[in-house]
Amino acid sequence: MNHLKTWWYHPVVQWIVRTFYYTAILLGLIIIYGFAAAHTGSFIYNEF
Repeated sequence: MNHLKTWWYHPVVQWIVRTFYYTAILLGLIIIYGFAAAHTGSFIYNEF
């Protein structure tokens, strides 16, 4: 168990885990909100 704790708190492992975590959050937000704005109504100033 101590070997696993030592491995988990290694700085490189922490950096890789955080990178994957924040990349997953960013991709999730892009999937949720990125495609919703493509089908919105017309631009408000088109008729001027």
